[in-house]
Amino acid sequence: MRPPSRPALAKSRFFAAASHDLRQPLHSLGLFATALREVVGNAEGRDLVRRIGDSIAALNRLFDELLDISRLEAGTVEVRRRDIALQPLFDRLADEFSAEAMAQGLRLRFHPTALAVNTDPTLLERVLANLVSNAIRYTRNGGVLIGARRRGRSVELQIWDTGIGIPLEQRSKIFEEFYQVANPARDPRQGLGLGLAIVRRLTALLDIPTRLPIGRRAGTCFSLRVPRVDGPITPEPPEEPPEFDRRFEGRRALVIDDDAAICEATVRLLDHWGFDTRAAPNFAQACALIDGGFVPDVILADLRLAEDIDGIRTVDRLRERLRRTCRRC
Repeated sequence: MRPPSRPALAKSRFFAAASHDLRQPLHSLGLFATALREVVGNAEGRDLVRRIGDSIAALNRLFDELLDISRLEAGTVEVRRRDIALQPLFDRLADEFSAEAMAQGLRLRFHPTALAVNTDPTLLERVLANLVSNAIRYTRNGGVLIGARRRGRSVELQIWDTGIGIPLEQRSKIFEEFYQVANPARDPRQGLGLGLAIVRRLTALLDIPTRLPIGRRAGTCFSLRVPRVDGPITPEPPEEPPEFDRRFEGRRALVIDDDAAICEATVRLLDHWGFDTRAAPNFAQACALIDGGFVPDVILADLRLAEDIDGIRTVDRLRERLRRTCRRC
């Protein structure tokens, strides 16, 4: 893979910095919306909160796409190949997109498979997620089918839909950045037109041939060829789901962030979960809270603080200060 040019690096750094700075108020907005959902009692209010959440999710998806492009252009994405079974990947994607497909009245089906491949599982999942998301977005009736077929020493992954299709004259453009087949009004809910550009870059990184069959008059079918492996694949142990509903009465939390809105939103949410919460904008004021007798059970710190020390060093120094305080007790 060729090293990125200076203009590409400059653009990538700009996107990364802009994404972080723009995410700060978006993050606080999401926290406020979550806290608001906990206290709204009537159906109309809950519906408004849900719509706010949908808009926040759409903005987050846009920033994810920008950040993906910037990382790919900067050449900072590492490929970590291993043997994986496809069925668990299909199951995760089904869980992720089934509600969205159902909300649009579409059938979403993943054909069961016992096949296994050798690739980077995270990057392949990102490729398939973008293709499935696109298929659902541009399908009005019918559904989306995802399957895998044995092709010699390869596995062909196929994503079929009964959507609007891609005109022949536009097929050479769909993998370009910001290009969209059917979004002349630039509706942000349909993304930025970066999904297939990310697919193109990721499949090139993975050395996976991608094909869009010629001759289909309706709908779309994307196919990918991934190296096949034989033999049993040791499954990874399932992750324990986080217990978001657990209450934390009697616990103390210290929030450190120089963004006042994020501090306030985080404190409100943690207080609702039962924490006794304090907030500080920097290391010095966090130390003042500890010296005043506030001993937290958990510390949440922003990584990029206004001072010279980052969030990780801030937490390390506070832990050392807490150890000294406890020894004196």
